[in-house]
Amino acid sequence: MNTPCASPSDPAPQLVDKAPAWKVSPANGKYFVNSVAVSADGGRVVGGTFYHVYGATESRRKPTTPPATPHKTASPGDGTFGTYCYNASGQLQWKDEFSGWQGVYWVAVSADGTRAASGGLMTQNPQAGFVRAYDASNGTLLLNQATQERVNQVALSSDGSWLVSAAETLILFSYNATTGAYVQSDVFTPPPPPPGNWNGIVSTAISADGMTVLFADYNGNIGVFANTAGKLVAKAHWKVPGGGKSDFCHMLDLTPDGTAFAAGGASGNFYLFAVAQFFAGGQPTYSYGTGLNEAVYCVAVASTGAMSAG
Repeated sequence: MNTPCASPSDPAPQLVDKAPAWKVSPANGKYFVNSVAVSADGGRVVGGTFYHVYGATESRRKPTTPPATPHKTASPGDGTFGTYCYNASGQLQWKDEFSGWQGVYWVAVSADGTRAASGGLMTQNPQAGFVRAYDASNGTLLLNQATQERVNQVALSSDGSWLVSAAETLILFSYNATTGAYVQSDVFTPPPPPPGNWNGIVSTAISADGMTVLFADYNGNIGVFANTAGKLVAKAHWKVPGGGKSDFCHMLDLTPDGTAFAAGGASGNFYLFAVAQFFAGGQPTYSYGTGLNEAVYCVAVASTGAMSAG
């Protein structure tokens, strides 16, 4: 969007096939790698392993009813999952593995490469998620907190001082340099869902300085908070228009300076928000419709906020 169109006389772009510098499979191809993250200098790459059987009655879309009571017997989702950190040459630096259910859904690494985080599902019965944080240089565990639901996303400020986790609630953590651990700073619980709908936070993002935090929930609410001395202060709110098969925002992406963000929506629509305009008017700056009738699964915004994609 907002990209100048090529004229018919322009030469066709020359695309070069590139082989990867390296590639690894932490579980020898047994599981998904659902999320990866890389530090700003490319010196640290973090990924996590995850597995779920998607069948005819299951999908990546929001269910219309809460999940059924988990089975007590072993399931294909049982396994040994983990968070893995590699250097720029693809050499494993450390790993954090556990035997559990479904595993690591999302990972993050701070831009300066000092800290990493992961989140997902740990157990099936009772169902419990987790958020963990690490010293990215050696894998030392700095946080290990249980959640009621799957942690859908984690995000770190550029120096790792602030961490946000999206599950049934949005949790803001701060890094305590004295104790060398993360502590919970504040928590936000989304509005109650309509009857029969699933509640919880599906996406989150945080600015490089940690002072701007976003959330989107399974009921279509998008909100922006100011991080004021470790407290989440609501600044603006908008609800994604429905009408399609999915009426929630699946993904947010925030510019490092916190001035703009992209958001996916329902019925093939995605949006760009200039944060200052959002505060003033409570509406997206512009939207784009793909003409499809499904939720936009992923979005990205340029660091300048001038372009977005979905």
